[in-house]
Amino acid sequence: MLIKLSVSNFVLIRQLEITFGPGLTVITGETGAGKSILLGALSLILGQRADSASLLDTDNKCIVEGTFNLSGLNLETFFSENNLDYDHQSILRREITPAGKSRSFINDTPVQLSLLKELGEQIINIHSQRQTAEVRNQDFQAAIFDSYAGATKILQDYTVEYNLWNRKKTRLEEMKMQHLKAEKEKDYIRFQLDELLSARLLSDETAELENEFRLLSHTDEIKSGLNLSIQYLETDDHNVLNDLISAQNALKTIARYDNQIGELIGRLHDIYIDVKDISGSLRNIDDKLISDPEKLSTISDRLNLINKLLHKHQVTTVTELISLRDELVKRLEEMDHSVEEMEALEKEISQMETSLWEMANRLSIIRKNAVKPFSEKVAGIMKQVGIPEAVFRVEMLSTGKLGTKGTDEISFLFSSSKSLEAKELSKIASGGELSRITLALKSLVSQKNFLPSIIFDEIDTGVSGEIAGKVGNILLEMASGMQVIAITHLPQIAARGNRHFLVSKVDTGKGAATEITELNPDERVTVIARMISDETVTEAALDTARELLGGLKNGKTRKM
Repeated sequence: MLIKLSVSNFVLIRQLEITFGPGLTVITGETGAGKSILLGALSLILGQRADSASLLDTDNKCIVEGTFNLSGLNLETFFSENNLDYDHQSILRREITPAGKSRSFINDTPVQLSLLKELGEQIINIHSQRQTAEVRNQDFQAAIFDSYAGATKILQDYTVEYNLWNRKKTRLEEMKMQHLKAEKEKDYIRFQLDELLSARLLSDETAELENEFRLLSHTDEIKSGLNLSIQYLETDDHNVLNDLISAQNALKTIARYDNQIGELIGRLHDIYIDVKDISGSLRNIDDKLISDPEKLSTISDRLNLINKLLHKHQVTTVTELISLRDELVKRLEEMDHSVEEMEALEKEISQMETSLWEMANRLSIIRKNAVKPFSEKVAGIMKQVGIPEAVFRVEMLSTGKLGTKGTDEISFLFSSSKSLEAKELSKIASGGELSRITLALKSLVSQKNFLPSIIFDEIDTGVSGEIAGKVGNILLEMASGMQVIAITHLPQIAARGNRHFLVSKVDTGKGAATEITELNPDERVTVIARMISDETVTEAALDTARELLGGLKNGKTRKM
């Protein structure tokens, strides 16, 4: 329930604070006084978009704040899931800066505008003239009917499941397309993989092969160089080894004369050992190096194969070829696994479809049970508000397939006379009839849902006289179980209110501004009399006003 609304610097409102209560609250005022501005301010804290054009004083920010009683609405989970502090009396606030930037708050915690709107939709419903036009819309009709039928919760569950089912079906189609594409590529991928597998690649083999290829390609040249080196070291008349021994022997004859000579003899001996070892190594290399044209050809073929694969796959190393080979193995495994995934997904989709049909059938039963009482009650209320021969019927047709709202198509049929065929509401009802039909629908739904508050913005369009009084009675009856706020221009409806606010435009010396005042009983008589008689308030108008308000008693009206 809306407890309090505070508005500052919004359009024609400089500063305003209104305290609301339960029951029926009526708001009246002359055309242009600012009744719609008040509704616009409230819409801001319910998530409507706005910009700096809404500011009265463009140097200061606009602030709209609403205090709501949330007791019994089971919103604790909503607050918890969105990391908000819950309080039975919660405050929604909206700020618009001169630069046009908007900030939204729930209990002083900054929130996204979408979250403010989501909460607002759960605590108050604003019914404007635009929504009267919406009643022509088939989706709107279905939503109204489902709300009355008590199908909203199962429909929400169905919608969640249906959307998931559709997403999975889309995913399955994508997988099938990918699988078909993959199947076309599969033979080529397998050919590439077989080629790489048969190559039996080793990451470090290229360097070793290239080294062996160089040796075998130059065997004669290498052996010639080796033999010449061995001759110089061992076999010539003046070979290095013999010369080193001779040098040692010569030094030994004089070693006794100088201690340093003994050290040099030792160093020459070490050199002799190293040279002899080198000579032995050269002989080993020479012994092992054998000309092998067949092996050379094999190595050449191997290197050619590796280079061909490198060029074909546009990589530079065998390691990259091995990575590619492993990736191709993985792709083929995924292709084989995708078939299993598709089969599992198809099974899941089938199970979900079975569940959806069950929910859709339950929805249909709930709706069928509500068609007759809903149609009769709407027609009954329409008779109360001045369409005595009204024919109203809910048409429920089966589509035979699953849709966003089950398997049913819901539409409202209407005729203002029993002698006329009832046709789709969107094609036949006039503006005045639509207002009364909408009121009938809202009054029924208000008994079924748990919205604590509803605001009617000139729901009385196109009605007057006795019918206006009946509209007021319906609003008052609705207000027995919820908070109803009605913006009206009809005295018959204004008189039904438990509380009455007057919106007026005043000259502040700094320009026009909108003010709102709660009327006492005497003020209500005068205001309602003015609504009856327009410019000049006559005594007859005053008497009529008192009668509307509940009868005369010492010149005072009965307090509602």
